[in-house]
Amino acid sequence: MESLSRAANSTKTADGRRSHKSFISFMQRAIERKTFLGKTGTARNYRATLRSFEKFSNGREVPLKGITQGVIEEYEAWLGRTTISSNSVSFYMRNMRAMYNRAVEARLTVDRAPFKKAYTRIEKTSKRAITLADIKRIKEVDLSAHPALDLARDTFMFLFYCRGMSFIDAAHLTRDHISGNELRYRRHKTGQQIRIGLNDYITGLIAKWHTLVPDNCYLLPIIHFPYARDYNRCKPERTLYESALRRTNKALKKIARIAAIPTTLTTYVTRHSWASIAKSKGIPTATISDALGHDSELTTQIYLASLSSDAIDRANSFILSDL
Repeated sequence: MESLSRAANSTKTADGRRSHKSFISFMQRAIERKTFLGKTGTARNYRATLRSFEKFSNGREVPLKGITQGVIEEYEAWLGRTTISSNSVSFYMRNMRAMYNRAVEARLTVDRAPFKKAYTRIEKTSKRAITLADIKRIKEVDLSAHPALDLARDTFMFLFYCRGMSFIDAAHLTRDHISGNELRYRRHKTGQQIRIGLNDYITGLIAKWHTLVPDNCYLLPIIHFPYARDYNRCKPERTLYESALRRTNKALKKIARIAAIPTTLTTYVTRHSWASIAKSKGIPTATISDALGHDSELTTQIYLASLSSDAIDRANSFILSDL
């Protein structure tokens, strides 16, 4: 890594001290600011990228002016040797580019276009939908003797009942999000306002688990689940959420084996599955916006936002009627 070595050597000043204009230091400050602003998702992405780049640089400092096309090419080649997917390579490159552009905007360095040839595309991944018959098997598995698995299964079903709701949104739902006969909330990812008509499936799960929610603060005990081995109420809320996501996906893999589901189950499978099942039932493409079939989630959101909430709820009822 000749380019990186030259860049790392240039971080030292004439008297041997480290320059304060290092890329890693700049990223650390950016992460701290995103965390302070409550942009925890972005901060987490930047933190993962920083850890990756630190491994690549083997702990050596790299000045902002040392982020050249040669260094980026070396980093991309290093990522390729770690057997991660092309989309993961793109993920790191896009985060690096965003950080570099921020440094340029702050006039801490001049733009040397180091990412001109970097891989930043996103390839379409294979669909992760399962069939309605698979959903039924998951729903009917008796897990009453295993509370952790039971909650993971019910969380999965709750997401499906709510039209493939994202896990982070479900985990943070409170009773304040219930308005009349609707769930009303804003997506963590986009801020889009979502309205979901309540039905017996949704209210049944809320009623089943409400006694385990401390202080009645959430609809489901996803974040605060007393039977979790790693649960400690004193931990930061974000840490509890991330533990809950890992715990739920790990439990879903066990449930898939029990229910003989050949697909790897994750919370995200519900979103693909709802869309796929809706399409198979002849629900208009405009209504589901071809679900996740669009090249960007923004397009899907625009389509869905243009339809009445009642139309989408009717489509949801049509799907759930077969359960």
